[in-house]
Amino acid sequence: MRVNFIIFLFIFAFVSCATKVDEQTIFKNELICMSDDYTRNAISFDNTFTSSSDLGECIIKDSLIFSISRGEFLYHISGLYSDELVCSLCKRGRADNELITTLPISELFEINGKSYANLFSSVENKLVLWNVDASISQNKDIYESIINLENGHQNSLMSLWRLDDSHLLAYNSYQDPNRMTNNDTPQYVEYNIETGQVIRKFAIFNNVKFPESSIPEMLLLSNVDCIKPDRKQIAFAMSYMPVLNIMDIDSGKVHSYILPDEKRLNLAIQRWCFADIVADDEFIYALYSGEELYKGDGTDIPKVLYVFDWNGNIKTHATLDDRFTLLHLENDVLFLTNPNGKIAEIKLSNLKFNDR
Repeated sequence: MRVNFIIFLFIFAFVSCATKVDEQTIFKNELICMSDDYTRNAISFDNTFTSSSDLGECIIKDSLIFSISRGEFLYHISGLYSDELVCSLCKRGRADNELITTLPISELFEINGKSYANLFSSVENKLVLWNVDASISQNKDIYESIINLENGHQNSLMSLWRLDDSHLLAYNSYQDPNRMTNNDTPQYVEYNIETGQVIRKFAIFNNVKFPESSIPEMLLLSNVDCIKPDRKQIAFAMSYMPVLNIMDIDSGKVHSYILPDEKRLNLAIQRWCFADIVADDEFIYALYSGEELYKGDGTDIPKVLYVFDWNGNIKTHATLDDRFTLLHLENDVLFLTNPNGKIAEIKLSNLKFNDR
């Protein structure tokens, strides 16, 4: 979901719309310029309220907020509307049924009508299947399986997406954190979650050489991702480039789309582009900034909501009343959150498209 990892990259290049890329550039295939035939509008929120939960890294599900804790437990779970603490779970520690740390939750999913989550601790190389509903109802940690992943200590996994009962798709931000060599570009890895073995690897970027003098402009391959509910496609949007990528999971084929207002990539300017994305079976919803980084006045925080279809077409561009950093989708409602504790709601039915 949603934690950007710094990757060393320094590129002096401009990539034009619809220009075929080669092995010296970033993207595996043609960079496609999106059509500018879409709806632009301002949108008002259907509801706004505040929360005392830490909304810097959180997920909303079943009217609950799961927020990361830095204390005795890894997660605090609070009522979305009541703002009351329900329980604290995932005890931090080194015992068999404990975790030292974990990735932020990418998704909560259902097994036999009950909510579950995959947790991963790279420190211990533990992949945990967490029975969320049972843990909340019994106020104790219930982990139904704990396995080790092949090369788990060597990878830097950033998001976990359940494909089916036996397979997991993970985003590996680079292959070897101890070496950081020029060829360690990010990839998706499919695991067998019964054995922990690697089944497939998906090369989603070209191997780009990083000069030894690479410094702060190391962020270009960072991204945020989400999976289509039917588990057939995954979208990953670039944090520092105006590019949306959509990968077919069966074939591994990636299509990369650049926003039409950009015309070309200007990699000399550091900008915050996509901050977060979520999806349903029809559309991808994305928070976008486009502003230069490190302004210091908060104006680089996203204030635009894009809606794309799964063919890379823009359906709408909505200017928001306030600035937000995370998106959550629940029961046909978009929830937008920011670290200041503000939560806003947008009903999907209120988003305006040209063709509806």
